[in-house]
Amino acid sequence: MKRLIPFAALLCLPLALVGCAPEDGAVDPVAPVAPVDGDVDVESGSAVESGSSAALGSDATAILASYEGPVTFTVPDMNCPISCAPAVQNTLAELEGVSDVQTDVPTNTVKFNVGKGFNLEAAKKALAAKNFPVENVMI
Repeated sequence: MKRLIPFAALLCLPLALVGCAPEDGAVDPVAPVAPVDGDVDVESGSAVESGSSAALGSDATAILASYEGPVTFTVPDMNCPISCAPAVQNTLAELEGVSDVQTDVPTNTVKFNVGKGFNLEAAKKALAAKNFPVENVMI
């Protein structure tokens, strides 16, 4: 048994050295895109079919502040289920108005529910601070 401990430590060393998040920490802002669930196109205010997508404009923060329901973020740098996914999940779960956070590493998405008053910019900044910038926001 004592021989296995150094061997196990040696096997875990590459994970510790490589990590999951990017090293430079650079955040490249990208305009979010939101599939709408059959209600209203957030840009034009017109009705849209279920499953179509509409870009969230500059008032995305205001739209989500009054929105209650599921939200999906695309987090391209969430690459592993061991350290990345829990870091993203815990970061969002600590925010006010966020519940039921679920990560999906193969699709690089995190789904969660928000209540009125959800602060999109605070969520994006919190994830970016942990080297997990948000690429797309979907409602």
